[in-house]
Amino acid sequence: MMYGLGFISFVKQNYSLNSIKLVGKNDIDKNGSINDSLLSISELISLKSPEFNNNAYSFFNPLLFNGHLQTFYAAVGDFTKIDEIYYGREILQYEDGGIGSIDRVISKDQFYSNHCNDNDKIHELLPPRTRMLTDLEIKDYYSQKDNQYRPLLVVLHGLTGGSFESYVRCLFSKLHEDAQVFDCLVLNSRGCANSKISTPQLFCGLWTEDLRFLIKNLKLQFPSRPIFAAGFSLGGSMLANYIGQEGDDCQLTAAAILGNPWDLTESSYTLSRSLIGRNIYSPIMAMNLKNLLLKNLPELSKDELFQQSFNKNFDKINSITEFDNFFTCKMFGFNTAFEYYRHGSSVNRLLNFRIPTLIINSRDDPIVSSDSIPYKEVEANPYLMMLITDHGGHLGWFKYNNERWYADPLAKFFQGYIDLVELDKNGKTKVVVDQKSLPVQNSFVKDRIDIEKIQHNYTI
Repeated sequence: MMYGLGFISFVKQNYSLNSIKLVGKNDIDKNGSINDSLLSISELISLKSPEFNNNAYSFFNPLLFNGHLQTFYAAVGDFTKIDEIYYGREILQYEDGGIGSIDRVISKDQFYSNHCNDNDKIHELLPPRTRMLTDLEIKDYYSQKDNQYRPLLVVLHGLTGGSFESYVRCLFSKLHEDAQVFDCLVLNSRGCANSKISTPQLFCGLWTEDLRFLIKNLKLQFPSRPIFAAGFSLGGSMLANYIGQEGDDCQLTAAAILGNPWDLTESSYTLSRSLIGRNIYSPIMAMNLKNLLLKNLPELSKDELFQQSFNKNFDKINSITEFDNFFTCKMFGFNTAFEYYRHGSSVNRLLNFRIPTLIINSRDDPIVSSDSIPYKEVEANPYLMMLITDHGGHLGWFKYNNERWYADPLAKFFQGYIDLVELDKNGKTKVVVDQKSLPVQNSFVKDRIDIEKIQHNYTI
């Protein structure tokens, strides 16, 4: 569906009439009392990120005049020579015996320091401009007193992606290299970005335990540190599910969620109903997932039922729903892909958000149906601010100069948060909220995957 002129994209804000108020750094008097002048999320946007204002508009690339073209360019464009971010990788040891990795942004000088000579063969197997951190570098990082208060941005990438993705690097380029205030890292999903696995398990949109493990351990190391998070596409689903599951206990300062398929069932239907979705998007996503299986096959095959299912079904798979039906749902204890989709849709947890969260979706996203954009849920939760753009496709948002529209204003939003908003001793946002405006708590409980009760049930 076409919206507007195809190269002029307008922003529409959607939020609760009883939106929370952020306590500004100048809003607390000497006695600790809060003054009357408070800041809404909309006002913070006006001050720091006017590109996100209601009815603000931007000129997008006229050659990419619809959501499909924006999405295609995001997938096939050459972004290797821009936003050249350098990463140091640290291995995480999860409580279930699995391993994961985080890629932390480091300077070019640090990347090319003598440290990187220790494991040259390992470095060659990692994504571009990524190397393993040494034990000494990791120890130094966690012992630096400055990191106790330096704000940190944790990013979750999209399906089968990683820290190398251009939609991640463009944000880091603005936030880390331009300002040098924020520390930035990417949590790579299990098996992604050339990381290894040590248990026969990968990831799904409802799998939040790895993020929970990371945030918990970061808070143990840096109790007062402000930790922000941003999630893209399926990483947005993981982040949204995590925030909703944590509710009042969420330790994040604030978050941004971009291009999230809020309703996984609706997104599956959208792909299957569209000619391009059936024949291009879904097969490509399935191919990427199949390649991920092949890369991690030695460890995954230790599960005998997985191996039997792999031998019987792997070559049949031509769509993401088929992949999820044969592998993803079984890996996480569901019976069918649609049972996983219905439980895993992050819109189910949106009403339980209790941290300030910025949501960005495009109306012409061919993967995230515009019908699944959660307008009513956002209006019912005062912690949320949703920005809907006319154009942008799926994680595109390319302006006339092919820079991504969201990168600069989102970086300024996070930076403005640090400049203007008062945080408590634990790095959490001080807010004023009308308790009567909060959504009613429903009776659904135990809203997460219990790792101890997962029963792999591969279709044989």
